[in-house]
Amino acid sequence: MEFNFPLSLVSSLNTITSPTKHVCVLELYEALAANEPKLYDTVVYEPEYVRKARQLKEELLNAAPLIHKILSEVQPYKVTTYEIERSIATLDEISKNAQYFTKKVNQISVFMPSNLPLYSLLLFGIIPSFMVKQKLIIKPNQLMREKMIFEQLYDALNVSELFSNIETVNSETQKFIDQYVPDSDIVVFTGYNKNRDKILSLIKPGSLLIYNGSGHNPIVVGKNADIEKAAKDACYAKFFNSGQDCAGPDAILVQQEIFEEFMQKYLEEVNALKVGGYDDEEVDVGPITRKGELQKFLGFLFDADAEKIKCGGKIDMNRKIVYPTVICDKLSEESNLEEVFGPISFVYSYANDQDVSIYFNDKNGTYQRNKMYVSLYGSNEYVEQRDDIKHPKNAGIGIVLYDKNVHHHEEGDKAYGGYSLGASGVFFKTDETNYQSKALPIYVPEVVALHSERKLFTPRINAKEAKKAKKNKNANIVEPFKVTVKECFGDNLIFAFMFDNASNILICVKESNVCQERTFENEVATKLQIEDISNLNISIIVLSELESMADNFNLTSSFNESVAYAMAGSKSAAIGDMPLLSNLTSKINKAVKNHQTNSQIQAGF
Repeated sequence: MEFNFPLSLVSSLNTITSPTKHVCVLELYEALAANEPKLYDTVVYEPEYVRKARQLKEELLNAAPLIHKILSEVQPYKVTTYEIERSIATLDEISKNAQYFTKKVNQISVFMPSNLPLYSLLLFGIIPSFMVKQKLIIKPNQLMREKMIFEQLYDALNVSELFSNIETVNSETQKFIDQYVPDSDIVVFTGYNKNRDKILSLIKPGSLLIYNGSGHNPIVVGKNADIEKAAKDACYAKFFNSGQDCAGPDAILVQQEIFEEFMQKYLEEVNALKVGGYDDEEVDVGPITRKGELQKFLGFLFDADAEKIKCGGKIDMNRKIVYPTVICDKLSEESNLEEVFGPISFVYSYANDQDVSIYFNDKNGTYQRNKMYVSLYGSNEYVEQRDDIKHPKNAGIGIVLYDKNVHHHEEGDKAYGGYSLGASGVFFKTDETNYQSKALPIYVPEVVALHSERKLFTPRINAKEAKKAKKNKNANIVEPFKVTVKECFGDNLIFAFMFDNASNILICVKESNVCQERTFENEVATKLQIEDISNLNISIIVLSELESMADNFNLTSSFNESVAYAMAGSKSAAIGDMPLLSNLTSKINKAVKNHQTNSQIQAGF
């Protein structure tokens, strides 16, 4: 057996020559005991993290039956097997973190996610613990606290002895926030935006919040897809862990020519899922662990058209089990964009590749705020041209995974997440009231290392310097902006301008032209040197719609609200029909004031 060992064990050995390149631990101990040192080519130092990772792996393999029993309280046997396999694969690659583990911070606080407790403990707790000088504090979620899952895992895996700098606190969320968050250099949080913002307000200046939110991960099945594979992968992704997985697809979009064939195979896969208690090793779908989610599913099924429910549609309230359900419809502006943390699947048909834009560019911007991954089976030109990795300068819809689902993509030693702050990102607290943020996939060791060296964000300059820099930057983008608008829209242009900054643009046109709009989206980021394409906000409106808004003002949609905000605010780099722009601006300004006055009257002020 070859073995790497601490230098302290071999400090007295002569290292001159040997037929082997590594030291056999048995030979080493024999040599020391006999006081007859053997000669070796090399003595290799084993870092502490390698030794502990190997020990944890041994504990994990030995305790696998016990871990299955512990986690059967909250999840299917197959999911626990998945966790064990992923954890072992990650531990085997621990050395890849060598470049990060030399970087340290004093303290990290971690809010654990509500699912995959073993794998989450490794990724968010154990591995980052090698990067703290003092301690890493873990707060399990309510369900895990009630079931004492982490205490049982610690005993089974000898965690407390192996990782003495990890502390687990079973206090309520508010108490944990008050007691530990303010003293932490880094806070890792998985959860909702509103809770993220609350934590962000309490962390100390100079500290970092690492956020894992709720990403949209739709599946798109195009005409040339391997339908059998697509159906199998979609079923696995949607119903993994009884559907209680943040990475599950909230919608499956299928080209209508292959819709029936896909549905036949998809329903075969779904109907083959075994339903029951988690004490049965073969179960795929079991009890829902969150009361709120169970209540939400009742609402979904109550509101659904019975003819569109193709299977399932039943809830066993005694066992808290939602039977695997598939709801079908044509893709429309009403299609589901809400996270479904359970075994209810929405499948929508679409006619042409461009039609999927209805989903990816909903009026409320819900998808874009939480975009993460898109699993594409077969081809879809609209999706392929908006891959956040291959075409980062386009108005992206997420990181496109080709012929695989999110579970096939995820690896414990690589970054995971999306380019939207609703899915994942980092927030740096610059002072008591301000912070900088960046949307990106997260690999915790890498982020911790970058933060320790202050390499995640460019330091902010003072207000006077910032104003001067902004003025100079704006001066350099006015002409490129005007040229790009003229080239892309030509005679179709009414007027255009930027507002707030170069990333916010409003364009008014005579008539909608998708080709012109796409060309502009592709070129403007390059021309204006906008590095982060996710920050680009382009609003394009037809003149007749804008005039109608000015005459019959309402804020029934977020799009109307953003257009009104742009028109009523300060503008720069304006081009086109200036008298008309001035006239419409006056009308909308007046309408906004009247709307605000009426709102105050209705509210009783």
